[in-house]
Amino acid sequence: MLQSRYIKKAQENLMEAGYNVGAGGADGIFGAGTLKAVNDAIEEAVLQREAEDADIQQAAGNFIFARLLKYGDRGEDVKNLQELLINWHMACYLGKAGADGIYGRGTQEAVEEMQKGMSHKITGSADIELLDMLKGEPIDISRWINEQTDGTMPMECNCAGRYCDSFENAQPGKTSVGLLILIERIQAELNKRFGREDIELHLTDDMNMASATDRNGGNRCETWNSLHGGAKNSQHIHCRAADLFVVCPDIEGLKKPAVGDLYAVANEMNPYGGVGKYAGNIHVDTRGYRGRW
Repeated sequence: MLQSRYIKKAQENLMEAGYNVGAGGADGIFGAGTLKAVNDAIEEAVLQREAEDADIQQAAGNFIFARLLKYGDRGEDVKNLQELLINWHMACYLGKAGADGIYGRGTQEAVEEMQKGMSHKITGSADIELLDMLKGEPIDISRWINEQTDGTMPMECNCAGRYCDSFENAQPGKTSVGLLILIERIQAELNKRFGREDIELHLTDDMNMASATDRNGGNRCETWNSLHGGAKNSQHIHCRAADLFVVCPDIEGLKKPAVGDLYAVANEMNPYGGVGKYAGNIHVDTRGYRGRW
């Protein structure tokens, strides 16, 4: 039986809108009474789409994903999930079908990317916790998007066109959008912990030690990776890794995060991916399982 604080919140909304969720009230348990209340709210406010009562609409909206959504499912709730995913930069995974109400491979991949970016257990299925995340304000990843890839994919290949077309691996649905969301979240957390607003994370390509012929922080084609001694199955080849360092001005009275601080935050916020620490930078990736060095 489903039980969580998200269910309790939805029950409270339903009760406030006048629905009976059962004798247990807002107990956080998704039982028969809650299911009936959800179905009544959806029937009145979502399926009819003509209800004037904003409270009822909100209550239904908060629980439109009453069921766990997974591969093969179809329906209005799947379509709503897809629309939220598109709002979170995941349109490249859904393809031309877009929000069609069918939970196919594209939707599953988009959900997995969202889970990677938001430090959520990677299942490929959409639960209530994921819904709560998707309803929040989308994280801005625009600084990583390149117009040469039609505004959908980021980070050209490290070889800069010497061994591939610069975007050999950066095709729609391949570069990890979840990675970009994760990087922005790590950056925001660093600013929060250090009481600043000017801390930025950059690829090591931007470090003084990285010349135009010694780029290694982002995507890599297999030729570049092999010539520069990269691991045979490097996460950089799969376009789901970034080597990062901290950029922020020296301001009297304000502390700058060290590499260890950056690693500590990344380690905490990427439980289902890889995190490595080097002399002046860290590595993060969204491989889908834990890796540390």
